[in-house]
Amino acid sequence: MKIERDGFTIFARVLGDAPKPALLYLQGGPGFPSPRERFEWIDTALKHYRVVLLDQRGTGRSTRIDRATPQLIDAPTLTQLRADEIVADAEAVREELGVKRWDVLGQSFGGFCLAHYLAAHPESVRHAFFTGGLPTVTRGVDEVYRATFAKLRARHLEFYSEVPWAESMVREVCRHLDNSEELLPTGERLSSRRFRTVGVTLGREGGFETLANLLEEPFHPNGRLRTDFLADVGDMVSFERAPLYAAVHESVYGGTVPGATAWAAQRVSETLDGFAPQATPDDAEFYLTGEHIFPFQFDEDPALRP
Repeated sequence: MKIERDGFTIFARVLGDAPKPALLYLQGGPGFPSPRERFEWIDTALKHYRVVLLDQRGTGRSTRIDRATPQLIDAPTLTQLRADEIVADAEAVREELGVKRWDVLGQSFGGFCLAHYLAAHPESVRHAFFTGGLPTVTRGVDEVYRATFAKLRARHLEFYSEVPWAESMVREVCRHLDNSEELLPTGERLSSRRFRTVGVTLGREGGFETLANLLEEPFHPNGRLRTDFLADVGDMVSFERAPLYAAVHESVYGGTVPGATAWAAQRVSETLDGFAPQATPDDAEFYLTGEHIFPFQFDEDPALRP
């Protein structure tokens, strides 16, 4: 189903039988549409619910914002992609479906949206289910990022314990990228700081195996990086599929203390050994980065360039 609201087309996919109670799913991200794949949890939910999969504004079959829509890439538009507007869209969908109250499942950033839903429209939510996304209401973004970097460091230590050769390979690849030009399939040079963003994989299910497979054999005998390695890295570091994630990710942690987030991931990383973009593979501590957005990505990723 589609509705129009505040200049945005809002799309929601409705699965299942109308007599069953409704379950709204709020996708994580921000900047990602609802799932197209019929995951096992969806089939399980359909035994009990009519499932509503909302494409949040700016994504999927809702009005999508990317570099092909430059007229939508401005501050006034981006400020309309926050949790409060997503919840207002959900309310409009609920009313269009004729549902008085529904259960809501919020995954990651979807949990942030669900927290706002409970604050703004508690009368519309029968049961609330959170899977990993619960926002702070008293602490600022700097404190949040200090906690995430600490967790990421712990994940590195765990990964390197399971895959002892991986740390030296990470350093070798980064040292090579600092001294040699290697191009991604999209044509731009791969920098070591951008390569290090593959560390987001460490926080995902099966991420250790994924990263170990990536690092297993990155080089040709002649010392150049293999093209299949570069293709895999390109897929991992590009925001082509979800540019809004990069654009609005850090802002989801804002609003708890006065002032802008002001590139908090970059600022906090520069106070920690091994995490700053300018860290070198010869430093005593040297880490990949995780779910953090840095200014350099908007210069180096073609998907994020104006």
